[in-house]
Amino acid sequence: MFRIVASLLVCALFCPVDAYAADRQFDSCMDRADGITSEMLGCIGEAQDRADARLSNTLSKAVRSISPARRASLSRSQDAWIAYRQANCDFLADPEGGTSASLISSDCWLSLTEERVAFLDTLVDHSTVLLR
Repeated sequence: MFRIVASLLVCALFCPVDAYAADRQFDSCMDRADGITSEMLGCIGEAQDRADARLSNTLSKAVRSISPARRASLSRSQDAWIAYRQANCDFLADPEGGTSASLISSDCWLSLTEERVAFLDTLVDHSTVLLR
């Protein structure tokens, strides 16, 4: 059983995630943006809103999937992850990096959020093994 749990965790942590695979609206918006930074940032912002909603929904599912004793641990984990996302993506927003730095920072936020959603989805899907 330990091998199964370890395999699932390794895959959840290291399997590549196509952050935008399910977000056709994002792809369409970016096509219309035609390389204009402000338009691209708008597309990323809209995708961030959708990703944040998915994160909230998936986190709620994870909370419902675990024992009350584990909920505080998940909450601490989520708080630490949010701090990491903020610090990491803020670092990429280099004030001397021009307009591309804001795109890179915004994309960082979106990518990390989508990765977290995928990770939490894996936990929920395998909650009988991973979260009890």
